[in-house]
Amino acid sequence: MLKQPIILIFYQNLRFHDQPLLANAIQQEAPIIPIFINDPKLITQLGVASQWWLYESLIEFQKQWESSFGIELILRTGDSIEVLQELVQETNANKIYLGKRYTATEIAIDQSIQKTFTQQGIEVKFFNTHLLLDPPTIHNQQGKSFQMFTPFWKSCLHKIGKVKTVDDSFTPLKYNRAISSESLTNWTWGHTQEAWTQKLARYWQPSETRGLKQLDRFLKNNLKGYATQRNLLIDPPLTSQLSPYLRWGQVSVRKVFKKVIEAVQVNPSIQQDGNAFLNELGWREFSYHLLFNYPFMQKVPFNIWFKNFPWQKDIMALKKWQKGTTGYPIIDAGMRQLWEEGWMPNRLRMIVASFLVKDLLIDWQYGIAWFRDTLIDADPANNANNWQWVAGCGVDAAPYFRIFNPIIQGKKFDPEGKYIKKYIPELKEVPIPYIHQPWKMSVDLQEELDVIIGINYPKPIVDHSIQRIKALRLWKQLKKIS
Repeated sequence: MLKQPIILIFYQNLRFHDQPLLANAIQQEAPIIPIFINDPKLITQLGVASQWWLYESLIEFQKQWESSFGIELILRTGDSIEVLQELVQETNANKIYLGKRYTATEIAIDQSIQKTFTQQGIEVKFFNTHLLLDPPTIHNQQGKSFQMFTPFWKSCLHKIGKVKTVDDSFTPLKYNRAISSESLTNWTWGHTQEAWTQKLARYWQPSETRGLKQLDRFLKNNLKGYATQRNLLIDPPLTSQLSPYLRWGQVSVRKVFKKVIEAVQVNPSIQQDGNAFLNELGWREFSYHLLFNYPFMQKVPFNIWFKNFPWQKDIMALKKWQKGTTGYPIIDAGMRQLWEEGWMPNRLRMIVASFLVKDLLIDWQYGIAWFRDTLIDADPANNANNWQWVAGCGVDAAPYFRIFNPIIQGKKFDPEGKYIKKYIPELKEVPIPYIHQPWKMSVDLQEELDVIIGINYPKPIVDHSIQRIKALRLWKQLKKIS
């Protein structure tokens, strides 16, 4: 007699490799019903770029289910509990499997799922599909959460040991009765919003297949030299560009970790590069550790005295920062890349973030909101932790007196201005000595190049040297009062 089916909920685990939900369901020898729930409480938390990525990912994920197993990925809209109640009644399912989630909204939904269906005698099981280690399992010697990255990551490395991924060779059993499912094209997000998201398809292919190819490309071409070259702004980037695939679980972080370790074992000369990349994965783990233990971190500074900082309410300056018209080429190039491609290198994220909060003195909450809306890899944990780090108000944060100089940063990581000229074509003829400070060109040279500062390209909206002094004075005053 065929066993009762198992419902598998997919959200930020859109893959088949290293998939604990599938592996455990197959062990039960029961038919499966995969579902994605279009719950407004979750979708409305996403920015427009993330919604585009998720929508396109679901198109490919549906195709994979059908082509690989002849199984339909069920799509339904509504409150997660109500959708699952209907599905359980229709199918007589007696188990629900899903990946662990970590934002306050996600945790509230998952706790409600567990309580509601456990009371009905239905087994609800959660699996770690998103991280190397589940946050509740990590604590310091006092049994408390970590607030410094280095001891946190050392503790993780001791616990991780030999990373194992689950078996990928499986054939799930199909539930043979008809189940109603919605059409993606009827959903009102991911494909109907601002036209700018449509161009993202020129740069990205959101799928598990593409994510795994990107991992292989990185290991083959860019892991060697990663430690010393990852911050250079060159084309193509020397970073892994795996972040959106990790965000939506199309590439397993365990698989990435394991592959990097194997690459270093084969070629010990890249040990430093491997460690540098694994540290980046460590920061991702640390961000989720913080989000799990401090769910307020997306909106409230860890250093509570920071709430009283006298931020400037300069909407015009904010808009110029968002659109890449600040007059500082490295800032503008980064923000224009973000608007064009939905992504920018991590080094630039730090530089533009520092400029917003420490040059323009605009609240970091405006920055986190803009990144949430425009980044295809807008990760709730990473985004919050990184902005608090740059602003100087988070745990293990950059000191408030560390203020990135946009001119020096540009010269260091884009010395010939090739990155700048790619994203700011109006500066393509500017000579290297002036590319990071075009306002220093003589009027005659500006006219010769047809780059009139203030007309063809904006004047700097602030003087960095003056704003740096002002920011330091305000931070010192606030800290003294607090």
